[in-house]
Amino acid sequence: MAEIATLKKINLRDVWKDEGQFSDWLAENLSRLGDELGMALERSEREKAVGPFSADIICADQISKFDVVIENQFTRTDHDHLGKMITYASGLQSQIIIWVAPRFRDEHRSAIDWLNDISGPETGFFGVVLEVFQISDSAYAPHFDIVARPNDWQRQVKRSSSTSRGMPPNETALKLMSFWEDVRAYFEKRSDFMTEQSSVRVGNTKFDFTHYFPSTVPRHYLRAKFNRDITQFHVEIFLSGSRDRPEYSQDWLKHLMAVKDEIEEVAGAPLIWDNPEQNVEMSIRYKPETANIDDTTARTELLARIYDDVHCLDRAFRPHVEAFVETNGTL
Repeated sequence: MAEIATLKKINLRDVWKDEGQFSDWLAENLSRLGDELGMALERSEREKAVGPFSADIICADQISKFDVVIENQFTRTDHDHLGKMITYASGLQSQIIIWVAPRFRDEHRSAIDWLNDISGPETGFFGVVLEVFQISDSAYAPHFDIVARPNDWQRQVKRSSSTSRGMPPNETALKLMSFWEDVRAYFEKRSDFMTEQSSVRVGNTKFDFTHYFPSTVPRHYLRAKFNRDITQFHVEIFLSGSRDRPEYSQDWLKHLMAVKDEIEEVAGAPLIWDNPEQNVEMSIRYKPETANIDDTTARTELLARIYDDVHCLDRAFRPHVEAFVETNGTL
């Protein structure tokens, strides 16, 4: 019989001395929160002034392209932080507002639900419980539990009808949702049989043409993409630089271009390097291939191809991206 360990809940102040220290940690580890929310969060600012107050973390969701504000609280939720959350939503015109705390009062959960009910289709409020656990003498493991959110179905369908954001129509959205669910299941099944732990994680399912695979490396995203009529797909890596530090971003891209041949050898095929007008962003992708997610056999083959392409790109790029970050730091 396997050894059974005890799961212990840890006091937050045994991990972070105060709310500020936690906010600093979260700003550098937004992918942990983003994974639970189905977002690819990218930090832009800490302690953003809004009148006499300061919003803890300002970031953006790279999937929806929405602006996000995060308000952290180290004690049970109170009216003061509820008021700040609403103030930040108004003052910063953020579409997504996330309130993180160790415990939520029932009345504050109800308040978030009410805010979601009366808000427009492109505004969402989230309540997230923060907990930390430990198994025996293991490292501390932060855990985020979403206790209040917009109505996912309603919001996704509303957003799916917005052609200005490139969202698919509702019938297509449902097909994509089903397919991305299959991708998640396939990745989890294949990972169970791997002899070495994979660094690739599967993001939450979306009604979208693109599915993100979160990375532990900042501003580095793996994703699978369909064209608008879902007849072609490709897998790519997206490198998101910063226009505030263009020299860093351009050095990053030069570093990768210098080892292009080595990268493509590991990737197993020539890649399309798309860096329009020498921008600070770059997408590197495999050549698009035909896709038919309505055919059972073709669908199964497509799942395997996406799995292989995602892992090949990860193996090809990760060592070089990590080496650059180790030498030059992160944005």
